[in-house]
Amino acid sequence: MADRVQGVFDGAGVHWRGSRWGGYAAILEEVASLNPETAVAFRKADQKQRLLFEAAGQVFQLDLASRLWTKIDRKLVRRSLEQVRNGSALPGRGDDKARNILLELVAAASLADIGFHADLTDDEEDVRLVHDVIGRVAVECKRPSSLGALEANLKRARAQLVTRLANGAAYGIPIIGMDRIAGLSGALMKATTTEELDKALFEMRTTVIREIVRLCRKPHVNFGPRVPVAFVIVVGAALVTHPKPNAVVPVTIVHPFTPGDAPVPDELDAILTAPPRSGLWDEFRA
Repeated sequence: MADRVQGVFDGAGVHWRGSRWGGYAAILEEVASLNPETAVAFRKADQKQRLLFEAAGQVFQLDLASRLWTKIDRKLVRRSLEQVRNGSALPGRGDDKARNILLELVAAASLADIGFHADLTDDEEDVRLVHDVIGRVAVECKRPSSLGALEANLKRARAQLVTRLANGAAYGIPIIGMDRIAGLSGALMKATTTEELDKALFEMRTTVIREIVRLCRKPHVNFGPRVPVAFVIVVGAALVTHPKPNAVVPVTIVHPFTPGDAPVPDELDAILTAPPRSGLWDEFRA
């Protein structure tokens, strides 16, 4: 994984050594060189464990986005990577611009994966999509810190999308990054088996979607008919202890759903239900 960090940043012409990503590469290389004796001591070092999982989660996101952003404007990718490079190795409690922008990269790449031309923007919506059939679609990304913070994040997304729709977007799409809610940002998510992990993530995803749907019944949150689809995205790393001890596994969910009662227009439904190119998407359920 450390090689992927170098490949992505060097390929975009962005200096990264000396940043948090240099530290991520170093700890991933350290893990790769562990032997049975040094591994025991490493697993007892809580700070190193936290850094390892944050490194793995951030690198998984960077790697996922980089494999799919060939249709995204390279100048905007470089500008975004210059901001993603910054920030602290471990996230704090407040807003985190570097990690927010990394979510935007993942969102842009994931939507490009089903046929949108996706661009990051300078000072308008987080992601601008253009499709040959439906035209321009505005995207707003949010990373709430908890379920309790969902309502405020949805209200901000709604206000921003109302403006984008008034300025010519055909549809709006809110994207909720679940990494903080799911405990995949700056914390260790643990499970005994991958099956247990999948179940926990499914339950978390279901809980978040149900809460979004509930909140969208409120007039000040309801997105209206031109925002018929929303997404939850989770990309990170988790610890699975069986059958191999302390295996770091990637977590990837890119899941569309309907946040309100508005029907999904046939033209948009046809795009979202088209076979994905990467296999990253799970089944669209209207």
